Amino acid sequence: MTSDSNSEPDGFVSLKQGMSDPAAIGEYYNKWAGSYDETLATWDYAAPEEVAALTVPHLATGAA
Repeated sequence: MTSDSNSEPDGFVSLKQGMSDPAAIGEYYNKWAGSYDETLATWDYAAPEEVAALTVPHLATGAA
């Protein structure tokens, strides 16, 4: 579900240009859901892992 060789999902440009309709944004992400993890991996998107690494040390023992 990509629109070009940059591995960006269809509709990505419209979101970058300020798409603000909640229903349209929801539909966009619902369509993207099947390849979302794969797409973010191609972007070297590491935020979830970084947040987990920063958060876990502050959790109560056994909470993780």
